[in-house]
Amino acid sequence: DPYARVYLMPDEKPSYKRKTKIIKHNLNPIWQETFDYPMALSHALNKHLIINLKDERGLFQRQDSVFLGEVTINLQTIPSITTPYTR
Repeated sequence: DPYARVYLMPDEKPSYKRKTKIIKHNLNPIWQETFDYPMALSHALNKHLIINLKDERGLFQRQDSVFLGEVTINLQTIPSITTPYTR
């Protein structure tokens, strides 16, 4: 039952922490979710995105969740980040 936690760092604001939906009974999940972080482009270029993957455990199991992996993306390294995006 995997899910992802998404953090926009280095800020510790609760609004910069997000969580995807849990995908039940799936070993190869695909999340079709979008998270918006409204801010100035100059502010975004100083951030990095951390995506932390976990596996949710059942109600009666001892562990809350199991760490599966993590990736950190420096937003300055994304070429299209220099173009402001609005929906």
